[in-house]
Amino acid sequence: MRDEIWIRGMKDLLTLPDRDLPPAVLATRGDVYRRELGSLRDEAWLFAVGECVRNERWFPTVATLLKYAEGAAAAAGPVAGLLEAPRRTDEEREVARREAAEQLAKIKAIPLPPTERPRVAYRDPATPVVITDERLDELRAQGRRMVEEEARAKAGTVGP
Repeated sequence: MRDEIWIRGMKDLLTLPDRDLPPAVLATRGDVYRRELGSLRDEAWLFAVGECVRNERWFPTVATLLKYAEGAAAAAGPVAGLLEAPRRTDEEREVARREAAEQLAKIKAIPLPPTERPRVAYRDPATPVVITDERLDELRAQGRRMVEEEARAKAGTVGP
């Protein structure tokens, strides 16, 4: 969970009174709670905190917070969590950004001669055929030759 959400939840929990705990326990409680509860999603943490503030008399244990956090999904409904992508750390996002930039640079480095630009020709709309400009010119020339040969055949002449 994000640090600002963690801090907001802990501030809310501090409104609940503590049982008489030794100072050594109080000094390490924050670290223990963060370690044990830090993997909760922001929404589950805030839901658990809200339930504790409404229903608990004392500052809750880790077990109590986890129990309430389990109820967050049920309270959100049957589609909770289906649309939310897992959160990535800043470091993970930066690595992904660098990898994407490297892949893009590789793609841009591939030379594509102007005569090799693909064209889409259609025999029928359901089956497009991708061809290059060069091949399209060859096909046009071949078609012109065929038309000329047919015209000569009709006229009774032979040869070019």
